[in-house]
Amino acid sequence: MAGQSGIAELRAAVGLVNERLRPQADEVNRLKKVVDGLELQQQQAMQNVQSANDDSAGTPNGEITRINEDLRKANTELNEKQTQLKADYDAQMTALVGPIQQRVSARALAFGAQHHCANLKLAHAPDVAALRSSGAQDLTLDFVSAYKP
Repeated sequence: MAGQSGIAELRAAVGLVNERLRPQADEVNRLKKVVDGLELQQQQAMQNVQSANDDSAGTPNGEITRINEDLRKANTELNEKQTQLKADYDAQMTALVGPIQQRVSARALAFGAQHHCANLKLAHAPDVAALRSSGAQDLTLDFVSAYKP
């Protein structure tokens, strides 16, 4: 990634994180569909029991028990996979994106010092309007045009 701008470096790092975690994300999505299907089966089985009242022709309790157990197992597996995916995402972002963010931040702070900015704030896009309304000067374009990786 040497020679790329900070934004391009970040884009490439985030793309790599997404690529590495795609199989886990696909598995989480597959399990969500399984859970949705089991929840639908559960609702239908419960409706069959209610509509049959005490008639023995309704859905057997064994089927409801099986669906409930399958749903419990699928939810447990889904929760475990989602927790693992989040942990792996955080670790990958720290390992791949963190160093780039630190480099860009260090350069931004140095740029601010060179331009006599005593209270330089690195802000996310939603925060920029509030900073501007408080009288802060936006040096984003100046920094981006001067940025040298």
